[in-house]
Amino acid sequence: MEVNLKRESIIIILMSIMLFIVLFMAVGIYDGSIIYRFVDKNIPEKITMKTYSIIPNSKDDYIDICQSDNIEEAAKCIVLTTKNFFNYNLTNLKANLSFNKLKEQGGVCHHWAKLYNQIGKEMGYNTYYEIIRTKENKLHAFSVFSNHQAYCILDMEHYYCIRFKGINNDTNTNT
Repeated sequence: MEVNLKRESIIIILMSIMLFIVLFMAVGIYDGSIIYRFVDKNIPEKITMKTYSIIPNSKDDYIDICQSDNIEEAAKCIVLTTKNFFNYNLTNLKANLSFNKLKEQGGVCHHWAKLYNQIGKEMGYNTYYEIIRTKENKLHAFSVFSNHQAYCILDMEHYYCIRFKGINNDTNTNT
């Protein structure tokens, strides 16, 4: 009886360890982390496997895809997601385009800036619609997002973020 009890205890312990390993791996895969980070401390704590190949069906999809506590990550996601269907179409210059029409037909800088502003507002960022006069005396529109971390310029297929001094580090991102 004592041998049988020891054997059952060992089996229960081994099964518990296996269950723990399976759950640990499932959580690691689910949240996008790399299990190896526990071995090598130089690997960031969380590496996300986010891709920007999704084509949103609505402005709400952008929020679902790109919502982030990090304004730079959100700006990057919005612009790279837009690149999947971006089309500069000067014939729509004066058109009032819905999201679906903009996605299907394309638009000019002010269409994309307005879209970015709407998305940024919904994400909780301060947003600004800016118009400048270019060297060729043409008007150009773009969007600016800001929060306590940084401000980001979203300009059709490009973004540029400037982090405020004293917030983690003084890095700029640019694409």
